[in-house]
Amino acid sequence: MRTQPSGLLTVTPADDAYRLLRSTYTTRHSPAEILLPGTAAEVSEAVMYAAATDLPVSVRSGGHGLSGTSSNDGGMVVDLSRMNAVTVLDRDTRLVRVGAGARWAEVASALAPYELAISSGDHGNVGVGGLATAGGLGWLVRIYA
Repeated sequence: MRTQPSGLLTVTPADDAYRLLRSTYTTRHSPAEILLPGTAAEVSEAVMYAAATDLPVSVRSGGHGLSGTSSNDGGMVVDLSRMNAVTVLDRDTRLVRVGAGARWAEVASALAPYELAISSGDHGNVGVGGLATAGGLGWLVRIYA
């Protein structure tokens, strides 16, 4: 793993972390490079960096996606897993900010002390971003739907 001058972390096949980051929950891939932004500014940098390569680009939030489109072979992956903060902004209005790379177990752990819950994926390892954009059902939907 190396750090760009801007702070953006990158992983290549030569790095130990690559084997853990190369694939998704359901599919095995071999991207040329995995970019790990930790801020919105680094996401912008990662997308511009990846776009300049003319390689395929995939974006991954939690990495659980059944379609397998959050990775690729020979391209760039923008992995948002470092952006996993969960912040309760206002308990009374139940306003919460959830990072694009968070997984539902992280969300549940952060909300529990406030006696808050949210319908999520059927497993704590499911990424928030993928479920929010690609759909899915959680345990609470069986009770409250």
